[in-house]
Amino acid sequence: MGSAPLSSPLAPGQHFTPPALVDHVLHLAGAAALADGSRVLEPACGEGAFLLGLARCLRRRLAHMEVLAFEIDPSAAETARRAFARALEEEAGLGRRAAAARARRSVVVGDFLASGIWDEGRFDLAVGNPPFLEAKQMPKAMKAALRREHERWTRGAFDLFVPFVGRAAEAVGAEGRLAFVLPNKVCIARYARSLRDLLLEAFPLTALTDLSHSRAFEAASVYPVVVAAARGETTNRVAIGLGQRQGGTLHFRRVGSLPRAAFQDAPDRVFFTLPEEETTRADVEALLDPPLRLGELLRIRWTVSFHRAGLRDRYLFPRRPDSPHALPLLGAGRYQGNRDVERYRIAWRGWWIDYDQSRARADGNPLPDPRLFRAPKLVICQNALRPRAALDTVGYALKDTFFAAHPTPAARRLGVSLEALLAVLNSDLVHRWYRSVFGMTQVRGGYLHFLVGYLGHVPLPPPQRLRGPSWRRLVRARSEASGAPAERLDARIEAAVREAFNLPQG
Repeated sequence: MGSAPLSSPLAPGQHFTPPALVDHVLHLAGAAALADGSRVLEPACGEGAFLLGLARCLRRRLAHMEVLAFEIDPSAAETARRAFARALEEEAGLGRRAAAARARRSVVVGDFLASGIWDEGRFDLAVGNPPFLEAKQMPKAMKAALRREHERWTRGAFDLFVPFVGRAAEAVGAEGRLAFVLPNKVCIARYARSLRDLLLEAFPLTALTDLSHSRAFEAASVYPVVVAAARGETTNRVAIGLGQRQGGTLHFRRVGSLPRAAFQDAPDRVFFTLPEEETTRADVEALLDPPLRLGELLRIRWTVSFHRAGLRDRYLFPRRPDSPHALPLLGAGRYQGNRDVERYRIAWRGWWIDYDQSRARADGNPLPDPRLFRAPKLVICQNALRPRAALDTVGYALKDTFFAAHPTPAARRLGVSLEALLAVLNSDLVHRWYRSVFGMTQVRGGYLHFLVGYLGHVPLPPPQRLRGPSWRRLVRARSEASGAPAERLDARIEAAVREAFNLPQG
């Protein structure tokens, strides 16, 4: 089934696992508690790191269990067999010939995704570090075969780890467990939603360890996490851990726990971890179940996009065009467009758009209704180091660098001003919350990706604490300030936001 991308240990997608990480995965999986007669599955064993970890963990008890490990690369499989045979001798106490025979039976040269073994549902534990490989990097034949044979697990621009884990989970029977090293995309990518559904329903998540900053794989540009889950799990908490490299060695520690409902209620059921710093962690936990969310009081919408090469230059101008449809525009700059909006302040660069909807439709690029840009509204950056928004009282058109956000009928009914919502959105408190919950959207340079659904999930305090003229005075003063006065106003706004949430002052 298109094995070429995984045909050698150096191929894209294969990253062999350091022993300390193997031991942590097996710990989260509860491997030490396996009973005699248990059956363990590893769908992609590489050179045998998890086989050796099982031997370290179970020692002589391993002789009374069944292990089945797949590896598509014959060279890596042979290395795994030899290593496992030695471990069975040294740790499980088997004789040389018995250990060699057992290793040959345990390590199968073949493609797990072509084995059909998941139909049996006979394993008690599935563990490993499956290959990571994006669909766009796969040969067409391989991608087509995967979609045909594993439809549930290959939706959208999928990654190879999704069908590996999905099928491995199907191979685990009642009361079974699993634990895998995965890219942190499993926590947030839309193509991994089927896995997140599985890990919140039929196979409830029990632990999540963030290794994003651990350099767990020295040669790989991947940000890993460890997920562990158990069928029939009845507790409603997920243990949250952190992995860090200290002095060349990986170390792990638990930083807290989260209710599984926090993931079930999140947009697209994203997974997230907790920050290491204690005060920030307490703030994040306090905001998990707020009385309101931003999407209830703001209607946040996408703005102007150009989908064909050359159209941008036909509609955007550095000075006002001779057109009755001309509108001032934010976000036109090719590289610095999002600098048109600072925290609390709009810095228009003088760009315009010829908002001729008839011409745009004829060009195959319809423009949204211009009422989308009516003032007053909040203008929110789509990519930034932190939430960054400003109040627009002019009515600027917006390129898709920004979202347009107008008050909902509920906001008007509750008497909550745009200034109050802007203060919350721009606060350090919400910045830390967003980075914790949606930090896995982070791209190069530390920029966070802000999506409509994620912004709508931003917590708000009770509406009665967002009323009154003081929010307007503070925000309008901040929009006109700079330097030290701006910093003092930031501190006052931050204190007001924390008070509104009934949180201790930082």
